[in-house]
Amino acid sequence: MPQHAFALQDLVRDTFAAPLHEKLQYALERGVSLFATSLPARSRRPAKDQRPDSSEFIRISKDHLHGVIPSRSYPRQVEQHKPLLQSFTKHGHACGLVCTLAVELGLEANAFALLDLFDLVAESLPPSV
Repeated sequence: MPQHAFALQDLVRDTFAAPLHEKLQYALERGVSLFATSLPARSRRPAKDQRPDSSEFIRISKDHLHGVIPSRSYPRQVEQHKPLLQSFTKHGHACGLVCTLAVELGLEANAFALLDLFDLVAESLPPSV
């Protein structure tokens, strides 16, 4: 899994490093598109003791990634790494479901995660595991 995390980090870095003219093709239009690129605000001037409004992000639809509904266009970096993003969203969703199940069963949210013995050598486990 660490290689997936590094690949995602590289994807994010490359996507946000794209030139502004590329990003503007996918800019968020208020009230029109929920899934788009939100660029840093330019007009808002915060007080001197506050950080400038510089958040930049891309909203990517799970349904678009997995072909549930027709997709809008996304930056080429996103399109080129669709399998990586599909894996990330699928596993993230599964983790959320397992945590929800544990809580609904009256267990701690991480109860099933604590049972994960994936990193142990299989031959070293007792037969009942």
